[in-house]
Amino acid sequence: AYFGEPIEITGTPRIALTVGDETRQADGMGSRTGQCGGYGRIVFRYEVQAEDRDLDGIGIAADALTLNGGAIRSLAGTDANLDLGDHAITAARGHNVDGSLVLPPRVSDAGIATEPHGGTAYGAGEWIRVWVRFDREIKISGTPQLGLTIGDQTRRANHYATGRTTLWFRYAVQSDDVDSDGIGIAADALTLNGGTVQGLTGADAELDLGRQAIANAEGHAVDGSTPATVVVRRLRIQTEPRDGEAYGTGEEIGVRVEFTGPIEASRSVRLGLDVGGHRRHAVLNGTGASTLVFTYQVQSGDRDADGIGIPADAVHLNGGSIASPAGATVDLRLGRHAIGSAAEHKVRGGG
Repeated sequence: AYFGEPIEITGTPRIALTVGDETRQADGMGSRTGQCGGYGRIVFRYEVQAEDRDLDGIGIAADALTLNGGAIRSLAGTDANLDLGDHAITAARGHNVDGSLVLPPRVSDAGIATEPHGGTAYGAGEWIRVWVRFDREIKISGTPQLGLTIGDQTRRANHYATGRTTLWFRYAVQSDDVDSDGIGIAADALTLNGGTVQGLTGADAELDLGRQAIANAEGHAVDGSTPATVVVRRLRIQTEPRDGEAYGTGEEIGVRVEFTGPIEASRSVRLGLDVGGHRRHAVLNGTGASTLVFTYQVQSGDRDADGIGIPADAVHLNGGSIASPAGATVDLRLGRHAIGSAAEHKVRGGG
């Protein structure tokens, strides 16, 4: 839906679709400020259900657009006119619906999510993260792989995360990897590796990347002869107070630290927390390929009305080590990820 000027959107507006004799609600999606070439825009999405039928094309009535508890306003704050008027559609020719058809998910987009930390080329020990998006929701089993063309070699990036429509893959650069032109992703790069990628109806996905294939990705050169510097990529407090306001005595505060490449860590490593001006130490409680998870159990005398802090020098080896299996340098500083006071993570220990 287009408007005559840029708009701001809150909540999740809806637009009603007439599908046969039924009314189906399509939810608004996208950015909170809808703009496209100077016009306001909202994109809506509805997933066809098995029982949906419409042989002459879906309809959109003049009063189909509703706020659903949200708002659509101009940048000056004026409420939008929601009446579609002459833009209403009785039956959209070419947009018939037959929910009995089981259509396979197809690749709609693909891209490289990382940039070389050194600015020129990925070094040994650095993750290359790549995503592949499908045109509808998917489910997977096993560990699909994505082939990356690095120089004249094909390297296998393993699946590590799944979004509603997106698969995420990562590969750690090795010392013999070199590609001065930028990595490539061939049209047949996505393989099941003994697993499955399917739509919610059970239809096997079409894996061919087609036009989304990448020949040489500019800005994504590789030079594995130079060890990378692995740095902190993300810091997140992954627990919430049980009462929604403050952690009490005995509650655990969990913190996740993620690096830009695979790491190995000693169990003695600690993370310093600022709790009401006092330094507390969270212990290492779990590790992943590139993540460390720390936990701290709130003590009776702990108080922090502003929310806990995590300083830039919070990661302490404590006589242990954090190392890269590929020999990269590991920089433990949190830098811009440090937290002064996490307002939603207050502490109110008893006693």
